[in-house]
Amino acid sequence: MSVAPVLRSVGAAESVGLSAAARAANVRGTVRVRGLPGAGTVVLVDDVVTTGATLAESVAALARRGVSVAAAITLAAA
Repeated sequence: MSVAPVLRSVGAAESVGLSAAARAANVRGTVRVRGLPGAGTVVLVDDVVTTGATLAESVAALARRGVSVAAAITLAAA
């Protein structure tokens, strides 16, 4: 197993105080995939999950590149 920091969020505004729907709209289209070795299956790791909007957008960005997410692991919930 290897670890590769391949996701970056670009252009999302601060989301503190936003509703779940507003958070989803805020991150839509802002996740970029960089340095991905190729299509396959990954486990997504994130530091904190609040509403899941960033995780969902990350899964969508990876899917557009042919990558399947087998699981998502977060270190904390807000």
